[in-house]
Amino acid sequence: MVSPLPVGRDRPFEPSLYLERGWQLFRQNWQLYVPFGLVLFAFGFILGMASSLLQIAACLTIVASVDECPEWVPQLVDLPFNLISWLVGTPLGAGPMVAALLQLQHQTPEFSDFFKGFRRFWPLVLTSFLIGFIIFIVVFVIAILFGAVAFLLNQAGTPVEGLVGIAIVGVLLAIAAATYIGVSYLFVTPIVLDRQIGVFNALELSRQVIAPSWWSAFGFLVLLSAINVLGFLACCVGLLVTIPVTLCAIAVAYSDQVGLESASAEV
Repeated sequence: MVSPLPVGRDRPFEPSLYLERGWQLFRQNWQLYVPFGLVLFAFGFILGMASSLLQIAACLTIVASVDECPEWVPQLVDLPFNLISWLVGTPLGAGPMVAALLQLQHQTPEFSDFFKGFRRFWPLVLTSFLIGFIIFIVVFVIAILFGAVAFLLNQAGTPVEGLVGIAIVGVLLAIAAATYIGVSYLFVTPIVLDRQIGVFNALELSRQVIAPSWWSAFGFLVLLSAINVLGFLACCVGLLVTIPVTLCAIAVAYSDQVGLESASAEV
């Protein structure tokens, strides 16, 4: 029985190697990754169109022109679509990583495997919620603390420039805290997909493994983000390649830093 919180493999974090291996995984099965990317795009497009049409319909039942529609109407209509996007998009978006993990176990994925994230629906959704909730709480606490400091300084007659400086420091601290948390949970999705452990254990395992190499993991995420930005700039079509490649790279990094539970895999 594998321990719920296995120790990391104590290897150097090698972003360039992970990206190169991720590209190789994608290239081996691009004929599956690209069509699945089209499925993801179609899901987002259909959801967005349905939301827009319902917003227009809802507005026209209240006022004569869409331009006169109160702001709360489209926001209210959009709520269920945002919920559907999160609940369906979270396990669906894990599809390329499911395929990559299979390839790392020397298995050949099939198109149906890209939908197996739904088998881990609740763990994926709950970890996604918890990460967002943790970030929200941390940012909220920072906002309260700096808001209180700004209020007290304002009462003491501090110049506006000083209050602006306090606000800037607070914003930068909130961004730094959110970034630290996001990077620390880099491996949560592959852990949930690969290991039969609890949600909180998955979060803690990712944090423990990332902590010694946090700056390297941060640089890795910056690199992956830059690649996806380039994919977006290529008329968005490039995302059909860059998104699966970057997800494959994360799966490779996970297999190297943590190790696959169901099979040994070397990068």
